[in-house]
Amino acid sequence: MSAVDNFRLRLWQDNLRYQEKPLQDFITNEDINKIYTYLKNPISNGIWVLEGIWLENEGITNKIVEIIKEIEKEKNESKKKEPEDAGKKVSQINIPLQGDNPIGEPKIVALEENSTELDKTIIKTANGITFTFALFVSLTYSKAQEKEKFERYLGQESILLIDTIKEKVRGIYSKEIDYFKNNIICPAFGPTGANKTFIYVKDGLILDWQSDPTESNKRPIRYFSLEFEPLHKISEFYKSIGKLGEFNIYPIYSPEDEVFEPYTIFLKLGISKIFEQGKIQDLILQSISTFEQENYAYCISTIGLVFEEQLTQIYETIFRVKCPQGLTLGGLLDLINSDVKDKDPNKAKKTSVRTFEYSDIYKKCYLLLPTFPK
Repeated sequence: MSAVDNFRLRLWQDNLRYQEKPLQDFITNEDINKIYTYLKNPISNGIWVLEGIWLENEGITNKIVEIIKEIEKEKNESKKKEPEDAGKKVSQINIPLQGDNPIGEPKIVALEENSTELDKTIIKTANGITFTFALFVSLTYSKAQEKEKFERYLGQESILLIDTIKEKVRGIYSKEIDYFKNNIICPAFGPTGANKTFIYVKDGLILDWQSDPTESNKRPIRYFSLEFEPLHKISEFYKSIGKLGEFNIYPIYSPEDEVFEPYTIFLKLGISKIFEQGKIQDLILQSISTFEQENYAYCISTIGLVFEEQLTQIYETIFRVKCPQGLTLGGLLDLINSDVKDKDPNKAKKTSVRTFEYSDIYKKCYLLLPTFPK
């Protein structure tokens, strides 16, 4: 398998991880137009950023601990008529410890009354963004849909915890569930919490750029979006369940390195819709792969090959003859303009490669090299 094939497979797997089918299959023409506008001129169009703090042990996480304690209390009260074991009273709950084999049977957490170990186990399971999304997905869909939507990417401990608490959560967070249903979840939505993956909400795409946990109770999050509304909606949801601390939503146009920070991720998402299948798309995938490996010299060389292929297609489309070999990019561009003038001087200006009207191949070059002549 070639390097390009490996990269294409990894790209497909990344997009499939949280959806039933690749995210590209959900992308609309409106989404592509927004992605293309950003890619064409990032500095002019800018990008929206949400920076904030995900509160690890607060909000709904604490409420889940309370719910589990309440459930255990109800279980213990129902067993009062049964003979008590000698020694200390033990409380049991079918929530497996982190690290258990998700395929096997979960271990029962047997804890002394008033122990904080159960709290730690639940908090460790319930703190994450992925778990939070999955919980609200399970409260939004029917049982059959719920199983299909979230069981594939959750561990056994999370599935069992959700199954234990969801009905009590439903009674406490009814407004938040309605908000999630009306503003967040959509057919392309896939619970995530992984860096460099997309969250597709009703109002558009959000790129999860950073949501790494820290040793403290605060997890910095940094999201990108091509518009304000998706970030606003997701922040309102996080706030409503007590998981978002200080935050700010703002557009950035400068400095250049920050505006271009998510560029290759958006390019990967839109590549199948913007560029035709074939050699050009393969070369672009190869250039992205080498860029992510920080092999910048080879990346630039590969981009040059993309331009060469684009200009060759333009030449052969106009003149219906094989393009001469061995020319530099500048030489190939000059040849096209020179031959256009020779062919019909009166139309030279109109049909110059810089205003080429027969194909949209040329304009896509801007996505890879903004300094290319216009």
